[in-house]
Amino acid sequence: MNGTTPIGLPPRRGVRKGNYDWDGKARLAQETPGVAVLAGEGVPESLSKSVRTYRTPPFIQADGRIVVNLRNSVVNEEGVRHGDIYLTWVPEESK
Repeated sequence: MNGTTPIGLPPRRGVRKGNYDWDGKARLAQETPGVAVLAGEGVPESLSKSVRTYRTPPFIQADGRIVVNLRNSVVNEEGVRHGDIYLTWVPEESK
């Protein structure tokens, strides 16, 4: 096999950041455990489903996790459901 031995994984290409600061809102939710933080208004439902799959910090950590909820949803003229995304930090129960 010809080639070079990689020192590490190259950075991901094509990752779209979008118009929302999900990490910043998740950190804000961590500062107020159990309180829902409005992270985005009028967000497509498909994006809210995507945010629910986040498994990296600050969404999942040893001391807790972020719960994502979609509220106040409506279906627009094109048939796409939109709503408000709330993030809530749920601390891990100490044993």
